[in-house]
Amino acid sequence: MQKAERFRIILELLKEQQQLNTVELSISLDVSDDTVRRDLTELEEKGLLVKVHGGAISRSLIPLPIQERISIEQEAKIRLAKRAVCLIESGQVIIMDGGSTNMEVARLIPPELPLQVFTNSLPLAALFCDHAGTVVHFLGGTVLKSSQVSLGPPLFEQLSPIRADLYFMGVAALHQQFGATVPHYEEVLVKRKMMAHSQASVVIATRKKQQVVEKFKVCDLSDIKHLYQE
Repeated sequence: MQKAERFRIILELLKEQQQLNTVELSISLDVSDDTVRRDLTELEEKGLLVKVHGGAISRSLIPLPIQERISIEQEAKIRLAKRAVCLIESGQVIIMDGGSTNMEVARLIPPELPLQVFTNSLPLAALFCDHAGTVVHFLGGTVLKSSQVSLGPPLFEQLSPIRADLYFMGVAALHQQFGATVPHYEEVLVKRKMMAHSQASVVIATRKKQQVVEKFKVCDLSDIKHLYQE
């Protein structure tokens, strides 16, 4: 079997099952384990999957620019956001980082509700400018253009005096074994800092974010106090 055909089969199986086993793949493709491992390595280098011990797992949608992610599973995002927004109360201090799902939460917050929101997301900061009751604090740094969020050491100093009531954390992927993961190492540092300066973390995950994985781990699922998923 030619490599291109193996690649096609592997990706089709991954789309159906989301997780593949190296030994089972070698049997179904009738090739050696080493060949399968090389195929998975090459497919990972192309950004089409993530290798894990013993096989591979589907990647998240995060490599897509945020403008393209907004319309994906939008109805599900709104349903989950309606549940999560009930956590927000008048007078709270909230940290909210980037992501299309967090944008749906922000849209559902009553504009007159008194809040202080700290965010490193350019779209969220702009959205909250239309909320009369919200004091918006933008956390600056180097902008990750694909997600339109700021990252880097300047955020750590800005976060240091904050003790937020809630942290709405955007994640790329959730997996029972591998936890909450993201594609950029710098994101991990910022998200962990935000978690440390909040009393409770909130994560909303539509189905396409579940049982997939990215390169860098933020936390275990047990570290998330409020997890909303379908």
